Amino acid sequence: MAICTAALNILLNLVFIPVYGYKWAAYTTVISYVFMIGILYYWDREVINGMSNRFRDLTKVLLMFAFQYAVYLVLENTFDLIITSRIAIGIIFVVVFFLLVRKFKDVVLFLVFIFKESN
Repeated sequence: MAICTAALNILLNLVFIPVYGYKWAAYTTVISYVFMIGILYYWDREVINGMSNRFRDLTKVLLMFAFQYAVYLVLENTFDLIITSRIAIGIIFVVVFFLLVRKFKDVVLFLVFIFKESN
């Protein structure tokens, strides 16, 4: 999955960066991540089997993504964000996503994995 997402990101970068400039690297990365989330949502049978209404749950995920992106844009335009604060905002968004979509146990396992990898 990660290889497909990386390949899509590279392809989109090759297409859009020469035309629109380096800022489009961020947009292509977002597009690649949305693609990855969509594929993971489709392939994760545990989430799909546990849902009573797939379309409603997918809509919730997309609305949450749109809300988080809007919050990020407001923060970016209001404050002069440095890279560490952008990373912190991203981590907060990932944790919120896991809390709302997955079980709390998955959040703990994900955080343990992140901290093990950083040490």
